[in-house]
Amino acid sequence: MFFIPTLCSGRSCGATPAQTVGPVVLHRHRRWDYKLRVTGWTGKVQLFGETQRVDVLDKSFSAFLELNKQVYQPGEEVYIRAIFVDRNLKPVELERVNIVVSDIHGFEAISWNSLRSPDGLITRSLRLAKAVLEGEWTVTVFVDEEQIQEATFYVLTLERPKFHVKISMKTGSYLTSSDSSVKGTVSAEYRDGRPVIGQVDLYMTIFGIGEHSFTSQIEGKQDFDIPLSAVGLKWLPRKATLLLGARVTEDVTSRSENSSYVIIPLSRVPLKLAFLPTSNKYFKPGLPVYGQIAVVTPDGSPAELTRVVISAFADGDRIASITRKSSHGVISYAFDVPFGVEELHIEATAPNSARPSKYGFAFTDDERTVYMKLWHWNSPSACAIRIVPPDAKPRVDREAGIEVLSSHRLGSLFMEFEVISIIE
Repeated sequence: MFFIPTLCSGRSCGATPAQTVGPVVLHRHRRWDYKLRVTGWTGKVQLFGETQRVDVLDKSFSAFLELNKQVYQPGEEVYIRAIFVDRNLKPVELERVNIVVSDIHGFEAISWNSLRSPDGLITRSLRLAKAVLEGEWTVTVFVDEEQIQEATFYVLTLERPKFHVKISMKTGSYLTSSDSSVKGTVSAEYRDGRPVIGQVDLYMTIFGIGEHSFTSQIEGKQDFDIPLSAVGLKWLPRKATLLLGARVTEDVTSRSENSSYVIIPLSRVPLKLAFLPTSNKYFKPGLPVYGQIAVVTPDGSPAELTRVVISAFADGDRIASITRKSSHGVISYAFDVPFGVEELHIEATAPNSARPSKYGFAFTDDERTVYMKLWHWNSPSACAIRIVPPDAKPRVDREAGIEVLSSHRLGSLFMEFEVISIIE
């Protein structure tokens, strides 16, 4: 049994079934014209045959085709740049480079033929006509009559809005269980500031619950007060999102314009508490623990001057409790941990919590109470030491105060330090 590989290009083959293939000269950049056919024979009986397409590409250089933008209006100028580099990204000088621009039907609009790339770069520009076919156009680069790169752009007529529609909220950037309706104002003005007289359609949707539309007349401005029950909301879920949009149609021309959508978070509670990563995750009996709590509103902005009660529970018993007010949405705390403590929980609760917690465990549906369990740091030594760095960054020729905390009375203490980096 013997094998006969055959290389075919288009309608012709490089060998007959009775010949083996020797060296074959391939056309540059032809990616789809070649097929490799392998047949197995025993005597004059063919046992099998298989044909596979072979992609042949000369990678002695690479081409990049760029446009100055993706969408053009009639009458604008299209700037085209073709870059040719070798394997080391150095410019390549080529001969016989053709650039063809085709319209939406594939017909050639303009072409530049037999171009040279003296520094690996070719630039051209095309001024679109005022009356031009709108749609997707194509720019194609050929080298030695073989296509190597293609890019597309769109020609569209973009009209500026005749007037602007805007929604201003009165209920704030989020809604809680204390809010029963959505309040705001729809304003519509021409570019010169004149009010638009017509009809306004207001659309309100709560994802997963329902939607509601409201229609009214408008003369520049129109207030709205839509109850949440209008969309079928009987009770406020833990988290939801409300989408609000408006469409204004003027009376004279029936021209319509839409507003930008307003996204409003819905939350059962007005605050969210969370422990920051800077908080201690472990504790040592006899040494204090430190931490920080973030206080944010449902829309993610920091809550200022919000009172939060922070408590520490050791083995199920409350050992300390402090009250702090948030500054820039952050509250810091510190607790001394007695000797002999095996389990420690830190709990933070905002006032008027919907449900009280117990022994450091919060209800999952109330984000105004959070807790964190700290793990006991086992040490073979009965004495634990913590070094508290200075509050401010150390400066040259200035004293830097370092505080050393110990769980036991120390007879002597030896410390050494090393400057590991200098930042200028």
